[in-house]
Amino acid sequence: MLLNYLDTAIGFVVVILMYSLVITILVQMVGVLLQLRGKALLRGVELLLLEVDPNLRGQAKVLADQVLRHPAIAESRKRLASALRPEELRLVVRSLVASNPAFKAALAQKEGQLLSKINDWFEPVMDRAGERFKMNTRWVTTVFAVILAFGLQFDSIGVFRKISTNAELRGRLVSMSDSVLETSKRELEAPATPATEQGLKDLNGRLEKLKTQLGETDLQLVPDPWRWSFYGQWRSLSGVILSAFLLGLGAPFWYGALRNLVGLRHVVDKKDDERKQAALAAKK
Repeated sequence: MLLNYLDTAIGFVVVILMYSLVITILVQMVGVLLQLRGKALLRGVELLLLEVDPNLRGQAKVLADQVLRHPAIAESRKRLASALRPEELRLVVRSLVASNPAFKAALAQKEGQLLSKINDWFEPVMDRAGERFKMNTRWVTTVFAVILAFGLQFDSIGVFRKISTNAELRGRLVSMSDSVLETSKRELEAPATPATEQGLKDLNGRLEKLKTQLGETDLQLVPDPWRWSFYGQWRSLSGVILSAFLLGLGAPFWYGALRNLVGLRHVVDKKDDERKQAALAAKK
């Protein structure tokens, strides 16, 4: 009986985790298209320059923008760089000051002082920029969770009930748990996607693989037909609202939950086998 409860929980978390991974990839696509990482870094470089020299207030944003579009670190002049090291910042600032009279005049005799202070301020300011980027992605994740839950009429209460009453579906989802964990680990540990056209293509390919894996559950992914009347039923509406909340927790949360549940199932399964063997030995 305990195994049935565990299998129901594992099957449900497998479904939630796969949908959460879809959202994760969609968020990355939005991040590439809107340059969220580059914009967070732009604000970080601007603040860094202001911390080093408050008198740069009128020039800091322009200088930061030119730093992140410099051909030495950016993919193209149309896109902001999404990563930056302190030595790169010093080299690019020195290059821009040498080639731009306006920046040279603004810095006057402070160039050496500016470059020496970059190391002191780089890490704390970039940490703040990283936190800002994470906050932005959390908001985008929440928006996608709501859109996916309501757009697909994803009733998590109905899905849970179906898994708990359908032994074949439950077994299929449990058998998929290890492969879903592998997919999740690969997706969550993947390096940041380059903000390029090739990066978008790679993300789209990963999304298609996830959709194929979701199709293996034999669950209806898209309502057919899609009906407004679906939201007139309180049970269905509450299931969709719950789905939006659960998906908003993010793929890392559900990855950890599934890993713990699968580990617990192995322990329970092992003890169950030992109990059966002990019972057989007692009969002999």
